[in-house]
Amino acid sequence: DRFKAAVHEKLESYLHSIIAERREEVAAAEAKVMAERARQTLMEELKDGRTFHELLKAVPMEEEELSQRLLELVEKGAIRAEQKGRSVVYVAV
Repeated sequence: DRFKAAVHEKLESYLHSIIAERREEVAAAEAKVMAERARQTLMEELKDGRTFHELLKAVPMEEEELSQRLLELVEKGAIRAEQKGRSVVYVAV
């Protein structure tokens, strides 16, 4: 009985560790999918040109993340920032 209990306990512990690993893998995969969707939405919005605040409303990203992403895209030459009146409009190249 003690042997069975010890084996059962070890098996249960092993299964819990596998389940935890899989949950982490699923969470990472979901985060990757969400990031890709956000990137696609951002690039779609940039085709017509949008201000930062318009993008913030349309794209599922936090303000800091969006700001950083726009800066990277401008530096890479994928988009340009144009002054239109008081606003800066970001447009895909």
